[in-house]
Amino acid sequence: MKKLIIFFIVCFVIPMICSGKTAKEYKKLGNEEYKKQKYKNAINYYNQAIQLNPEDVKAYYNRGLCYYDLKKYIKSIADYDKAIKFSPEFVKAYNNRGYSYLWAKEYEKAKIDLLKSIELNNNNPVSYVNLGCYYWVAKKNKDKALYYLELGFKQNYSKQRINDLYDDSNDGYFLKGLNNTQEFKELVYKYINK
Repeated sequence: MKKLIIFFIVCFVIPMICSGKTAKEYKKLGNEEYKKQKYKNAINYYNQAIQLNPEDVKAYYNRGLCYYDLKKYIKSIADYDKAIKFSPEFVKAYNNRGYSYLWAKEYEKAKIDLLKSIELNNNNPVSYVNLGCYYWVAKKNKDKALYYLELGFKQNYSKQRINDLYDDSNDGYFLKGLNNTQEFKELVYKYINK
């Protein structure tokens, strides 16, 4: 055990101290890598930020985004858990954890988080659309799915994101079978042409 502690100090703690960078600087480097879609590099920087500041909400949240984009949903959920632990009103963390739960097929947990996100901020169109996805993929409830999708669309959900509802590698994955119905197409048409 003593050797493991020494190894950890030599390999991780001393290099961070010697670099002189702060948690904020590592987080900024992580953000730059994230923007370039270099998620593994970004994760390394967020790891260093977290080691220097273990309660850095944004570092956990941003690392969760990286894991999500790498399709490592369980890891993204764990990071959103930490972000919510340190910031219980963090709307985006609830929404993103809920969406990650959808991908992980943990539907009831997804619903709870998406409803919490809406409770905290009922002006977040993404949470409504994600809840619509939940009602279709988990319950095959067309009426509720369309209802929540429309609530999101009404709040200026972006046209690009609406188009993603047809993409099976994106949000459309959850709407297979609904996104080819006449009701869905009419709803989309109504808001795309607004």
